[in-house]
Amino acid sequence: MPILQIALDVPLPRLFDYRLDGELQDSPIGRLAQVPFGSASQGGKIGMVLGAVKTSDQPADKLKTATLIDGLPALPADWLELCRFCARYYHHPLGQVIAFALPPLLRKGKKPRALKPKTGAVPPAPSFNEATPDQVTAIEAIAGASGFQAFLLHGVTGSGKTEVYLRAIEAVLAAGGQALMLVPEIALTPQLEARVSARFPGAHVVSAHSGVADAARARAFLAALDGRADIV
Repeated sequence: MPILQIALDVPLPRLFDYRLDGELQDSPIGRLAQVPFGSASQGGKIGMVLGAVKTSDQPADKLKTATLIDGLPALPADWLELCRFCARYYHHPLGQVIAFALPPLLRKGKKPRALKPKTGAVPPAPSFNEATPDQVTAIEAIAGASGFQAFLLHGVTGSGKTEVYLRAIEAVLAAGGQALMLVPEIALTPQLEARVSARFPGAHVVSAHSGVADAARARAFLAALDGRADIV
């Protein structure tokens, strides 16, 4: 009988042991699970599995049963390591960090309803102006980078910085990758999202911020996680 070590959204810097009836077919690490906890009723708490062991410090008859939540993918190791880093850096319980990093709907152990695929005419290919010499310099520097590198674009409003971002995204998509674009404030998101979508009509573009409905945020998170989202 496998014993799962689960991080819960509670102000305690530790993992909690639960038993899982039956045998595991795949690794449960990174999976969400529903567990009874303390006096919590109405289904208990949602936590994340961070370990699977054969023995526990708790007596076997004291271990309660955890239920893995079906239909939601396991979070990858690098995502979990980022949460561990944040927990160490800010001296905060890991379970609470993980809960805060998840979209609200997934935090509750719920899966968003899938949307029906859109149908319609194929949008025309976007047209854009030739890059200026300064833009070409920036684009070539970014395109020539290997591994992780940071670049600072300095220019007044209207000097074409966004076009450089779009050209960099274009190169990433052409190489089969994903792009993450950060926006300085929520109010600018619709305008920028419209521009990005018009520039990449065949790409799957998603947005995630506190103004987005819970189901849409969860869909965006899962799409980015499994590679369906091209641009976030």
